[in-house]
Amino acid sequence: MIGNMWKKRSILTLVSHEADEPVLRWYARLLDGRGGFGNRVVRGDVYGTPGRGSAITARPYARVRRPESEVVRGLAETLQIGFLVADWNREVERLQDLLTCAADLDIPAVLVRQSSLQGIRRVVVATAGGLHTTQQLWIAKEISDALGVPLRLVHVADREPGVREARGALPQAARVEHWASRLLGIDAEAECLAVRDPVDGIVQLTREHDLLVMGAPSRFQVAERFRDSVPAQVARRVGVPLVLLSAGRLGQVTLRRLFWGGLILPGLRAPDKRTALAALVDALVRHHQVPLDAGPALVEQALRRERAMTTAIDCETAFPHVRWPGFRGVAGSMAVCPDGLPFGSPDGSLTRFIFLLVTPDGYCEEHLAAQASIARRMLRPEVRAAILECASAGEVLDVLDPPEDTRYVPALRAASPAARKVAGAARGCQRPAGGTGAGARLAEAHAVPCSATQTREEGGGNT
Repeated sequence: MIGNMWKKRSILTLVSHEADEPVLRWYARLLDGRGGFGNRVVRGDVYGTPGRGSAITARPYARVRRPESEVVRGLAETLQIGFLVADWNREVERLQDLLTCAADLDIPAVLVRQSSLQGIRRVVVATAGGLHTTQQLWIAKEISDALGVPLRLVHVADREPGVREARGALPQAARVEHWASRLLGIDAEAECLAVRDPVDGIVQLTREHDLLVMGAPSRFQVAERFRDSVPAQVARRVGVPLVLLSAGRLGQVTLRRLFWGGLILPGLRAPDKRTALAALVDALVRHHQVPLDAGPALVEQALRRERAMTTAIDCETAFPHVRWPGFRGVAGSMAVCPDGLPFGSPDGSLTRFIFLLVTPDGYCEEHLAAQASIARRMLRPEVRAAILECASAGEVLDVLDPPEDTRYVPALRAASPAARKVAGAARGCQRPAGGTGAGARLAEAHAVPCSATQTREEGGGNT
C-alpha cells in the first residue's frame, strides 16, 4: 500500500479576497470528493495579524501583511497538509513564492484565477506530456463533470524551426495523454497541436467562456523565473478563468511499495472479466490491503466502473479502478494473463495485463502518480514481452520497477553478457546486443529509448 492509512490529511484553503472565497471553497470540495480530507480555511486577515483572532474573523481582507508562504510553512509544522488551494495572485513574485513553498514542502496545489462559476461553457486542458499530466487531466475532468460542460484535451508540442517530420512524431508523444484520459473516463480524444511557440498556441486555442487548466512549470522555473514560464505568459495574454496545478514529487511513489508478494498473480487463467477481478480483489483481502468483508462490494463496484466505460486500452493492458469512500492511501494488485481475456479494449484485442487500484474518493496524488508510472512502462512492447516471460512475482516486479543494481535480478542470470551490460545501464540509451529468453527480454525492457518524449518527461514541466 502507498500512503498513510491512518493519518487524515487536510486541504488548506487560503482566501486573500472575500469575493474569491465561494469559488475557492468549491474547488476544495471538488478535491475532497466524499470527505477523505479534513478542511482548513485561512482568510486574509490572519496573514496580517498572526496570533490574533481566528481564521473565521471578519476583518477586512485587504489587510494582508504576512506572505502566504509564511502562513503555509507555519501551519505545516502542526497540520498534515494534503492539498493547497489558493487564488492566482496577480503579484507574480508572491505567486512564485507560494509555488516555491508548496514545492519545498511537497504539497500539491491548485491556484485559481476565477471569480465566478457562472458562464463557463468549456474546460480546456493544455499539456506537453510532462510528469504531472495525469493530475492535470484528473482535475480538468472533475471540473468538467461538476459544471456539466465539455472537456477539450490538447497536447501542445514545441516544434523547432527546421525539424523534419514533427507532425509524424506527435501521436507517439501524446500517447500518455490518450491512456490517461481513457483511464480517467474522459470520452474525448487528445488533439495534437504543433507550434513553434507554445504560448501562442495556447492563446489561439482559447475562446471566450473557456476555463483553461495548465500545469506548473519545472521547479527551476518556479523558483527562479516564473514570470517567463508558459503559464505566466499565457495568464498575461488571456482573460479567461485559469487553474494552475502544481503536483507533488512523483519520486516518492515506487511500484515496489504497491505491488509485492502475493499481490502479483503471474500466469492467471481467467475466462472473463468478473473472474479476473475477483482474483485480484481476493489478493488484496488476503494480504490485508482492504477490509476483510469488502471483497464482494469491491468486485461489484469495479464491474460497474467497467460498464460505464472500459478501463482496457491498447497494449493489452487494463486498469480497473475502485474509488472507496473513507479509504486511505492506495492499494493495488496485478495479474498477468498469458492467454488473454476479453476486457473491452477499444481495438478488440485481448487483455493480458490487469492492474487493479483501490483509492479514496476525491483527489489522490499517489494513485495518479502510480498510474502514470505504470502506463509509461506498459507503453513499451519490450516491457510487456519481458513480463510474459517471467515465471514469478519477483521477476515481474523487477521488470515493472527495476532495482538499482540489476546484478541481483534473477531473470538476468541466464542472459548473455551483452544483455546484462545493457540492463546494468538501465538509464542509458543502448539496446541489447544479443541473448535470448527471459533474461534478454528483461535486459531489453530496462533499456531506455532515446527520444524527445524521454527528454520532455524528465524535464518536469507540463506547459
